[in-house]
Amino acid sequence: EYGADLVQPEHPEVLDLYGLRPRQYFFIAARLIASNQIALLVDAFNKSNSKRIQAIAGGGHGNSLYYQQMCARAGDRVKFLGLISDQSHMNELYANAYAYLHGASLGGVNSALLRPLGAGCPALAYDTPFNREVLQMADGSLCGRLWRNEEEVGRGLAELEGDPSLADRLAQASVLQI
Repeated sequence: EYGADLVQPEHPEVLDLYGLRPRQYFFIAARLIASNQIALLVDAFNKSNSKRIQAIAGGGHGNSLYYQQMCARAGDRVKFLGLISDQSHMNELYANAYAYLHGASLGGVNSALLRPLGAGCPALAYDTPFNREVLQMADGSLCGRLWRNEEEVGRGLAELEGDPSLADRLAQASVLQI
């Protein structure tokens, strides 16, 4: 079985380094490549009515057309944090996020989905068999939401944004799942 460390906020002042506030951002941690669907997540977020920030941690190739296009369409509510190698900073970013957006479409179980769950951060994850398996609890319910397209991301953002108690319930379930 897979798992992750259980993490709680310990030094929320770390968020100041990135211009963020606790529970006021949706978080993404991924390589900035097409198979992680960051551009789709940026587009869906830009179309949302969210009052929060979309914070994206990850390295990208500044010369790649994908990276340039993604940055060009990011609005003022999208923050590119760059590559963050300090794991204590990553723990704080996961533990203080409102929810985690996961677009990995290739491969198997991804630690980038497990880590936020261990921090009590509910996930909106791309619907793959692997991501579904990670989010599916023993009773068959999910400790997050799955999506297949930009519209479903938008609905997931609106659902979590409009119902903080749902986000809290999913956060508690996420920790139990890990």
